[in-house]
Amino acid sequence: MTDHTTEQFDLAVYSGLYACFYYMKAAYPYLKKTRGSVINFASGAGLFGNFGQCAYAAAKEGIRGLSRVAATEWGKDGINVNVICPLAWTSQLESFAEAYPEA
Repeated sequence: MTDHTTEQFDLAVYSGLYACFYYMKAAYPYLKKTRGSVINFASGAGLFGNFGQCAYAAAKEGIRGLSRVAATEWGKDGINVNVICPLAWTSQLESFAEAYPEA
């Protein structure tokens, strides 16, 4: 985290979290009219705090939080909001799963 620059952090937040926020705001009238759905992508990096990914993880966790709020606020309008958190399976993740099976 100490090696990340402000520029790297800004890039992740602006291209991830802000992009998601602006897209959702722009889509809301259409979603309300059609009782549509939102599917946002977060990441396992945010869930597990992967080394070297502070900006990416922060942006993806922000997307999860934004999606939860939208689900709460927009549910009354018949809009369904979900988040997918893909995660690549690696030997390091295998070791984590064995060490922390409850996670």
